[in-house]
Amino acid sequence: MFDPADLELIRGISLTYELEIVHASFNVMCRSLDLPLICGSLHDFEPRQLRLLACTLFNGLLSALPGNSRLRASLSVLASSMLPSSDALGSDAMDRIILLIETAIHSPNTMLVWDLVLREISLLKEFAPSQPIDPRSTAKDGGSEQRIKRIREHVQRETFKEIQGCTFLGVGGFFEKFFEGKDWTEDVQKVYELLKKQHVNNMWAFFRASPSISEMMRWLDFLQDHILKVQHRNFWEVNLPSELTEGITGGRLDLCVKGKPEESPLTTSEWEDILVIGQLTTEGVLKKRLVQLACYARHLFGYQPTRRYLHAFTIRGSMLEPWVFDRSGCYSPGAFDIHQHPERFIRVMAGYIMMNEDDLGLDTFVQQEGRSRFIDIVGPEGEKKKLYLSPALRDHRPTIVSCATSCFLGKHADSNDHDHVIKFSWPQYHEKNEVAILQLAQERGVQGIVRLVTHSEITTINEMRRGMTFGRCYNFDDTASVMPRPSQPLLPSQALTSKSTGTSESSTSESKKRDSTEAALNRQRLEDNSQLPDQKKELTLKGKRGISRDIISQWFWQHRIFRCVVTYPPGRPI
Repeated sequence: MFDPADLELIRGISLTYELEIVHASFNVMCRSLDLPLICGSLHDFEPRQLRLLACTLFNGLLSALPGNSRLRASLSVLASSMLPSSDALGSDAMDRIILLIETAIHSPNTMLVWDLVLREISLLKEFAPSQPIDPRSTAKDGGSEQRIKRIREHVQRETFKEIQGCTFLGVGGFFEKFFEGKDWTEDVQKVYELLKKQHVNNMWAFFRASPSISEMMRWLDFLQDHILKVQHRNFWEVNLPSELTEGITGGRLDLCVKGKPEESPLTTSEWEDILVIGQLTTEGVLKKRLVQLACYARHLFGYQPTRRYLHAFTIRGSMLEPWVFDRSGCYSPGAFDIHQHPERFIRVMAGYIMMNEDDLGLDTFVQQEGRSRFIDIVGPEGEKKKLYLSPALRDHRPTIVSCATSCFLGKHADSNDHDHVIKFSWPQYHEKNEVAILQLAQERGVQGIVRLVTHSEITTINEMRRGMTFGRCYNFDDTASVMPRPSQPLLPSQALTSKSTGTSESSTSESKKRDSTEAALNRQRLEDNSQLPDQKKELTLKGKRGISRDIISQWFWQHRIFRCVVTYPPGRPI
């Protein structure tokens, strides 16, 4: 017997978008095995391939359900029972998986898929132990708790490694760049005019000198329910995964900015829709606050890999600290007191609600058409075409500071096959350009490799940070002795030092030349370092272009280029 609540929940959930990727994955696998595109081919698949298709299907179903629903929890248990940790599948499990995949591929009615899933869940409950399991006993299990703790510590260590050499405080021009001169600036000013009467004698009347977390949350509720009620977004509480946070009761509250339910239905994945992240905290140590926030950002970038940058903030007592994370690190103007800077406080908090997609750092290169996403490309005869992206990533590594390569399968509007690969990445500007290599291979008629269809340079880190003033990267005192410098590019003359030396006379001569060259470069670096800004000296990126600016910026951050490359056809497993 199906749960009426489950039936009511799934009645409003369409799986068209989720099942499309299952069908596309099935087609790719059939072609790689030279099998016909019919359901009968599933019986010729290896267990690992069936497992992969089933994982794709279950991930789609889970992403379509609300995160706190009982049905989602039951579906997760079903997936674990049908897909053991090893690739080995019993004959019964194989038959059930094949039936699920067949229904997902060829059924035009998504209710048939849900019906089959609910039947599987009912069977699972029927044969489950009659003795209920106390969830608290599972939570207190030593092995599980230790495993989660190890994962959390590993994530925090890796996240800190990413940001420790590329974190900047005291960034000048931050508020001017992100919160002034926008099309929503006047609306924010009106909000401040409504509230400024409550700021008396350098104090907000609705706050104590150092507001508690509950006070700040009540004020945010008031702000969005009464002052910003016409806006389409709200501040929401977020339950972070236990692998990211210890869940300290009363010591921290994790927040995000996200669309209201009518704008962002509960049936969509929460992390894919988050616009801004923040924390109300009592933590007084900057490193701990920032690492926790960075773990949060790292997790979100995993769900939004093509995002350009991410706004974030922490509020501790009366101190508000805004941050921005991008693929070269994180930076902040520093914390300010909300009582001493009342207008800035309102401008920031209301601004997070009112920002447009470009100001939020969202991906504006990929366009939305209903539930489908596409990019515009230029055809061989100069005509514009749409290339539709598959719903799911083909490959991605969740990080903050990295190349952040993410690949999608793509198809033309008049095609049923995802026969293109759309690759987004943030390579450093001095790295070898794969576009030039593919173009050269195409000119020389090289066979057996992918063909370059088109490419585009969307933006750069320097472009996104232009107009702001940066000092030296922040020195975390407790790790000063082991903190690495930001990675440096090889200047043209430095390339000699990267080659191995031989034992011949000529190689010895070359070695001496390299040594003298390196010594000269080291002297030059020392001279350059004397010109680099210390805590009192700063570098401002104005609108000037040129290689000198790019090279200088390398002393401060890795200059990366956001690039999109489209190739054809997708690779096949060997």
